Amino acid sequence: VYVVTTVSPEWEETYYDIPVTLKNETVLHDNGLMLLDEKQPTVTLRLKGNRSDLVNLNKANITLIADLAKIYTSGQQTLAYDISYPGNVPNNAIEVMSQTPKEITLTVAERRTKEVAVVPVYTGAVPEGFRTDKEDLVLDHETVTVTGPAAVIDRIAAARISVNLEGQTET
Repeated sequence: VYVVTTVSPEWEETYYDIPVTLKNETVLHDNGLMLLDEKQPTVTLRLKGNRSDLVNLNKANITLIADLAKIYTSGQQTLAYDISYPGNVPNNAIEVMSQTPKEITLTVAERRTKEVAVVPVYTGAVPEGFRTDKEDLVLDHETVTVTGPAAVIDRIAAARISVNLEGQTET
């Protein structure tokens, strides 16, 4: 205890799979872009400092932040991240020996929104003595708004709603 708290020798420690927080995603959307990556990027850090400072660090309290407002185009984007430590550990007390990766890579796509018609698709048959009035169909919503990567949204012609008529005797 005396060595760790009083003498506090230099020490190195590795912290694995620290998540990178992505900030300003709304700015990315305002620029007509969106992330395609579903998995949050992670980083491994090898840090050096006084042992008394390093014992206060863990994967949950080391903060890595990448600013998405720095992205202006679609495609593979490489982005730096900032490292910060909890309030009881001064940033200048820790030396980064290695960081893997040094920058994160994100896949960014053009973001598109459009209205598409809702089209009913009928399955099954109504029982004998009942009829289906498909011409006077009333939908709660005749269109829906879809948002996503432009390459996907451009291929959407309509939203299909499945209507099962099997055994239906009521509206």
